[in-house]
Amino acid sequence: MVSSIKWLWEYSTGFRIRLLIIILLSIGSVCASLAFVESTKVFINDAVEGKNLIAIMIAILIGLKVIQLVCEQGEIYLRSLTRVKLENSLELRMFCALSDSKIQAKQRFHSGDEIYRLSSDVGVVAESVAFTFPILVYSIVQLIATWGYLITMQPLLTMAIGLIAPIIVFAGYHYTRLLVPVSRKVRQEGSKVNEYIQEHLQHHELISTMGQNKYVQAQVGNLQNSFLETLKSQIRFTIGADSLTEVGFASSYLAVFIWGIYGINNNTISYGEFLVFIQLVGQLQRPIFLFKDQYPSWITAFASVERLMEITSLPKEEEYDDKCLLKGIPGVRFSNVSFRYSEDKRWIFKDFNYDFKPGSITAILGETGAGKSTLIKMILAILSPQRGEVYIYSNTAKEKSVKASPRSRCNCVYVPQGNSIISGTIRYNLLLGNMNASETQMKEALYSASAEFVFNDFPDGLDTVIGERGLGISEGQAQRIAIARGLLRSGGLLLLDEPTSALDPETERLFIERLVKKSMNKTVIIITHKPEICKYVSDMVTIRIH
Repeated sequence: MVSSIKWLWEYSTGFRIRLLIIILLSIGSVCASLAFVESTKVFINDAVEGKNLIAIMIAILIGLKVIQLVCEQGEIYLRSLTRVKLENSLELRMFCALSDSKIQAKQRFHSGDEIYRLSSDVGVVAESVAFTFPILVYSIVQLIATWGYLITMQPLLTMAIGLIAPIIVFAGYHYTRLLVPVSRKVRQEGSKVNEYIQEHLQHHELISTMGQNKYVQAQVGNLQNSFLETLKSQIRFTIGADSLTEVGFASSYLAVFIWGIYGINNNTISYGEFLVFIQLVGQLQRPIFLFKDQYPSWITAFASVERLMEITSLPKEEEYDDKCLLKGIPGVRFSNVSFRYSEDKRWIFKDFNYDFKPGSITAILGETGAGKSTLIKMILAILSPQRGEVYIYSNTAKEKSVKASPRSRCNCVYVPQGNSIISGTIRYNLLLGNMNASETQMKEALYSASAEFVFNDFPDGLDTVIGERGLGISEGQAQRIAIARGLLRSGGLLLLDEPTSALDPETERLFIERLVKKSMNKTVIIITHKPEICKYVSDMVTIRIH
């Protein structure tokens, strides 16, 4: 928990002054409340004694209530505003942490789990810092202040009531130890539901055509039931703690009431003192009830903090101040490269050597699982070899070769296999390749990718809106737009992973012919299974499973 608190302290930077003001406003509210109680006692006793101070009494009481109201409402406003801003800040920082992490390390999270962490867990943490924490501080301050005031009035009775506190603290300690792991499991079960729903909604068309809608719906119900059972455990813990506190304070309130009646009958206390004592016992109960209600939320929030800490602890990609964009035409040299995904897996590459010469067009062939995509990922420094090095160099003698790293990625133009279109306009998708691309450049890139259909078939042209996962266009159209996006990048090393898998033979031929013309000053590496493409390449590399 100490590490979680340190993490919260670090990530609350920029909000600490706001939290301090919120706490000061809550303390002001406590002071005004106690002053109101003291004034009530004085005025009641004065009234009993026949003193006529009604105007002054009313003015003071109204003034104190106004101060209390201003403090409370100011605190609520600032607390609500802080919560929203903190949630936005945390969400952005978690998104940046995921974006800046090593791609391979990030893949251990399911996309549905990532969304759940960035929405639900971030919301829980923001709520605990901006709402729960100030209320806990307010409760403690009010408890101490009220307790001190009660002791000055009736020390013995106050101490007797205070015997309840150790019981609550002891129970709370054991409650906390049990609640944290349960809360962690609740968050995990919630993520599982979210993951399953998101993934199966993404593949709704496939599920429907296979006639498995009922099965998937039943599985969602099963996951929800598992989540509910875990949540029931958390609820039972909370009810147990609530019941213990309720019994304790009902007993204390009854004791105070009996004491008051007895004191009035024996003339040992005044009506004013009795009324004030009843009010103070109520004020004593209020912070403890608040503490009881909010403390579990504060503790369960640490389960969410731990989940966010997993994101911020992901290894970051290598940071660099400047990109290493080589002049001339780049080439790639593999020098004694050995790579495998883990120690218990087979070697994908073992002492692999090859030189992709500048200006060459190379087809990478091989059966599924041989390591074709792995080779490209090593060029992009998404993966790093266990032994050997991958170098990117230039045909210009003045340029030195550099090791493949995130710093050298600016030399690469990568078009992944499959549908990589993002929802939005075609223009937006193309600008992701080059934010400064002109409309003329975009048209040229679309032509080179055999994607003239954007202007011939779509009335809105570049401003045509595409749905999620390319909804509204065909797989082949999505593939060609993705290729055009890649061609807008300035890198001289073009990496294409099955670029024509969704194209018909005629469109494939036209695309390859245009690509060859477009790539006169580039080095092209194409992963393919299609023999037609091999007619246009200068070199071929076949990768076999060891």
